[in-house]
This record gives sequence, C-alpha cells and structure tokens, in this order.
Amino acid sequence: MQLRSLLVVILFCFCITLQASTSLKLFTEGSYTRILEQHKGQAFVMVLWSVECVPCLTELTMLGQLKQRHPKLKLILISIDAPDVEHEIQTLLVKNNLAQASNWVFAEGVVQRLRFEVDPAWYGEVPRSYLFSVGHNRQAVTGELKREQIDTWLKSATS
Repeated sequence: MQLRSLLVVILFCFCITLQASTSLKLFTEGSYTRILEQHKGQAFVMVLWSVECVPCLTELTMLGQLKQRHPKLKLILISIDAPDVEHEIQTLLVKNNLAQASNWVFAEGVVQRLRFEVDPAWYGEVPRSYLFSVGHNRQAVTGELKREQIDTWLKSATS
C-alpha cells in the first residue's frame, strides 16, 4: 500500500513538472517583436519578473487570481532570470495557476540587449509591466501592479 501511495505522488509530481515545462519559451533577440505580431489587434498584459523579487512573487499571486476571473485575458510573463533556474520559475508558475499563460525566460547572456528591445527606457528593475491596448498603445508600470490598475485598464482596453 505504501508503494502505491508513493507511485501516485511521483506520478502527480511528474505531471505537474511536465505541464509546467512545456509552457516555458526562451526569450531571445526578436522574441518581443514576435509577441507583438502574435497578438496583433489584441489587448494583453506583459509582465517582466524574477524569482528573487519579493514584489514579483506577490504580483504573481494576484495575476493568477486575475487569470481565473478573466480566463480570456492575454497574459505574457517573462522571467528575467537565467534558464538555469527553470525549475524555480516553473514551480512559481504552477503554484500561482499561471502555467498555461504565455511564459518566457531570458535566454541570452547579454540581457541589456533584450531589455533594450522591450523598452529602451527600461533599466532592468522588476516588476515591470506593460498594458497593451488593442492598437498596441502601451502603458508601462514600474513596481507591483495593483488589481485596481488592471481592472481599470481592462475596461478601457477591451471596449
């Protein structure tokens, strides 16, 4: 009986890991442009975050709840961490019900180039978010996004 319970736990952990690992994409030069092209004519939220950023972790919890309330919300999460912390990234995404969002991780050694591609005025502070309207006018937010900010943006971006 103990062996059966252990096998169930191992299978459950494997399924969670498999679910999370299939959703993490490498953010390289040109990824930002591809994201914009893929979401042409759509409103979306893009959040840059890190596993070492305490406000980011609070924000991930709020974003997971937001995604449950608004399942059709296009949410793009980009971890500015290196791919070698993929397990920690995936664990946080699964914990916050964000494994099915569009998840990315910085994948190049020269992160300044990736940051510049996203926003020449961004110097790497996180959390950093962009609220994109249907016409891709974007509103940059430095610091933790608040639920009220997103609710207000949702009303204007989708109408």
